[in-house]
Amino acid sequence: MSAPRLGLLLLGDKGLACLAGALASALPPSFVVVGEDPGQDDRRHELRARAAAAGLPVYERTAPWPPATHLIAAGWRWLLPLSGPTVLVLHDSLLPKLRGWNPLVTALIEGETQLGVTALRAVARPDAGPIIAQRSLAIAYPIRIAEAIARLAPLYGELTQLLAARIAAGDALVGSPQDEAAATYSLWRDEADYDIDWSWEAARIRRFIDATGPPYRGAAALCDGRPVRILAAQEQADLAIVNRTPGKVLAVEDGQPLVVCGRGLLRLVDWRDAESGEPLRLPPGRLRLRFTARMPR
Repeated sequence: MSAPRLGLLLLGDKGLACLAGALASALPPSFVVVGEDPGQDDRRHELRARAAAAGLPVYERTAPWPPATHLIAAGWRWLLPLSGPTVLVLHDSLLPKLRGWNPLVTALIEGETQLGVTALRAVARPDAGPIIAQRSLAIAYPIRIAEAIARLAPLYGELTQLLAARIAAGDALVGSPQDEAAATYSLWRDEADYDIDWSWEAARIRRFIDATGPPYRGAAALCDGRPVRILAAQEQADLAIVNRTPGKVLAVEDGQPLVVCGRGLLRLVDWRDAESGEPLRLPPGRLRLRFTARMPR
């Protein structure tokens, strides 16, 4: 039986955490593969630098990479060949809950209080393979996605070390089947999915803003036709607005608009021009403004 040879397929902060765990594991990786993702900070340059500092060869995902007995993918967004090496995936949800794309973003928007990471064996159906191990953590709101990723990062490192140790010991990593009846799904997101739905309650909109901020592009809207990105907001006590119209500005406080939501009010603490990134503020008397979605629903 040949000695195990481990390759890492890495993207973003999750990939960095996986790499750190692998370098401290019982089975150091043989190589690293990185990819380019324009939709977020893919960290491929930092991944390249850290791998090179550890003496590991690095390959782009579009180029051939060496043979391996096992592959571990963290933050990876592309389909993988299932013939040949054993492919293990680190997925940021507690499967079978939230299979699919952007599960962490979806969990934060929905107000989940339990986050986690699942190590599973890849099969033809995405995120449906047998579970090798899971780690979880409890959170409280408000929380921004960058903080959530930072808190999940140690779990990625811990699971990577566990997988490497079991591979080194000759474990077949069969895993346990998922409960199909309990499976839920998170859909892919594109630029249209950054748009705020002002008919939501203020608490949900704030979670949406916090969940789509850095390393992502930030929640989006039009302010009287001007594209803006909203990076931080605070809920305010609701008022009895008889002709409630979500998206209309009710007041301006210290240059920050107070926006009517489907239920509740939201003060925009950090909102910026979408193109220049310049912070925006309003004069006290500028009230006849309306925030809308950029794209029709």
